[in-house]
Amino acid sequence: MRLPAGTRARRIGSVTVVAAEPALSFIADVIRRHGRLRDWAAGHAVRTFPGRGATHVVHAPGGAWVVRPALRGGVIARVLRDRYVRIGAPRPIREMRISRRARDRGIDTPEVVAGVVYGRGLFYRADVVTRFVPDAMDLASLSLGPDRPAEAQRVEGWRVAGQLIRVAARAGLFHPDLNLRNVLVSWSLDVPRAHLLDLDRCRFALWLTKRDRDAMVRRFHRSRNKLEAAAGLTVSAAELAAFEEALRV
Repeated sequence: MRLPAGTRARRIGSVTVVAAEPALSFIADVIRRHGRLRDWAAGHAVRTFPGRGATHVVHAPGGAWVVRPALRGGVIARVLRDRYVRIGAPRPIREMRISRRARDRGIDTPEVVAGVVYGRGLFYRADVVTRFVPDAMDLASLSLGPDRPAEAQRVEGWRVAGQLIRVAARAGLFHPDLNLRNVLVSWSLDVPRAHLLDLDRCRFALWLTKRDRDAMVRRFHRSRNKLEAAAGLTVSAAELAAFEEALRV
């Protein structure tokens, strides 16, 4: 298995941890004591995001981490749930590689700190560890959640989201599952910044064709339509206009 530069792999029984120090030693010790990183994180979480797989924010070496199980999507998830077939690089290692490549190309995305792979034989389960982005919410929560801010702030969030997708497309990144929950908007001193999430199935090309770029944006808007229907709310015309303007610049 080819590891991302600067990382090492450590085996603890049937578990493999891939990270750089000091995260590698810290996680290895957690695995020895608790068996699974996600179980330790559930008991030490300072914040938990519910969902199909609970995501926990924990204090760790170098700052706060987000610990989440690697979950399958689509129809196959009904059969395999969180299991993956051991073919090629494990999912968290792929995500670590793509995340680094994306940041090298100017695409804002949280650093993948570590990947943990459980099991031997044909199948494995995995946890992914990323840096926590404070003062942030995904686009779905920003515009359709119960705590959504005033429209002016939402408009700026959509503007930086459009800029992010434009930068990603120009860098040759194709995200096959681009949706409102995969774009995180954070604020620092009232300045918004957008971050792209869940990169494990992304691919890079020398350039992204207009067809691929348009397919990403259509997928993004399909997710918006579904979330709007579920929330009984709509993203405002001003938000969408800011997004489209930033996407075209």
